[in-house]
Amino acid sequence: MSRHATATMGLAMSLRDGSINLSNSWNRQLSTTSNASIELSLGSDSSVAVGWRKKDQKMAAAGEIRLLDTPVDSPQTGA
Repeated sequence: MSRHATATMGLAMSLRDGSINLSNSWNRQLSTTSNASIELSLGSDSSVAVGWRKKDQKMAAAGEIRLLDTPVDSPQTGA
């Protein structure tokens, strides 16, 4: 990376159901007063999150999309 960007990777196992989750996050300094971040989580609780923060004006914005692990019903054919 560079001195203005960082990245982190994590691996976690749920004690509840034994599922494994992988997470990656990236942070980037856009200017001397603003930062941006992206986080990607894959596993039973998958999501994508983005954020932006400007320090001197105390402004911030963030959003997250969660991907639900729901079974898809298969169409039944009549005979």
